[in-house]
Amino acid sequence: MKSRSITVNDTPTALARGGAATVPKSVAVQNNSQSTTLYVGGPDVSVANGFRVAGGGVFSVDLMGDDLYGIVDTGTLDVIVLERG
Repeated sequence: MKSRSITVNDTPTALARGGAATVPKSVAVQNNSQSTTLYVGGPDVSVANGFRVAGGGVFSVDLMGDDLYGIVDTGTLDVIVLERG
């Protein structure tokens, strides 16, 4: 298991690389801000189509070959990413 801090900005930022198509990689992303919203999705993620992670929230997913990206509306946001697999 590994944990790291990543700074997300207003362009899609890679948060985690996907696992093999047959072996999932478990990923959790913690939004460290109480006021900034994080949006997660694929490489084309935007504030319009991303999955919303409110300030202080956590998003968890098992990646099967796909990469996970994040974006914010404006400015920057520090997130913590925890990966297993």
